[in-house]
Amino acid sequence: TIILREPRVTCSVQALCDVSAVLFCTEDSDTADEDGGLDIIDQFEQENRELSTNEDETKPFSFDEPEVDATISPITGIHLQSALTHTLDDAIASLAQTDSDITISLVKINGLDRGNSLSNKVIAIIQQTTDIDTQLFEYNSDSYALITKDSDLNKAVEISERLYNNLSDYLKDNNATNEVSIGISSVSKRNITAERILLEADQALIHASQDPDS
Repeated sequence: TIILREPRVTCSVQALCDVSAVLFCTEDSDTADEDGGLDIIDQFEQENRELSTNEDETKPFSFDEPEVDATISPITGIHLQSALTHTLDDAIASLAQTDSDITISLVKINGLDRGNSLSNKVIAIIQQTTDIDTQLFEYNSDSYALITKDSDLNKAVEISERLYNNLSDYLKDNNATNEVSIGISSVSKRNITAERILLEADQALIHASQDPDS
């Protein structure tokens, strides 16, 4: 049933040169001097080892965590309902300098369990049937909201009829008794808020759910 509503540590070069100078100058010296030169080298090596150890301890290696889109549902992989109103408001605002229209469609699968395989297939059908410029959101417990840019009511009706048939056929073929209802509204060049257009589409959806023959 489809109801329409209008619309890191560094070692300095000078330090290394100092060590070399000590080595060359102590070649003809007595054993004590040679030991002294070696002591300086040992001291440098020990200090470098300590610095390297401290650096490793203070800068543990770790992989960068991937960024997570907070607006995407971990269950369905589509946008959360919490992002719907803001996204719709932005879409409406983008219409100010254009002659384009935007439609909002609410698709209800009565009694749908959003976490099961049936729900995943329903989402796939919606994505395959609808326009590429459509954004899909969760809506309530058993519905989905679709924001379609560059779409008017006539185009929305055409897509919704095809979507209704595809969903109904799939549910029937899988012995599912869930009823499908769709409510639509559009901006239609009106000065309207996201809340208002959602209300219109929701009212149309309720009416369609209550009157399958409408």
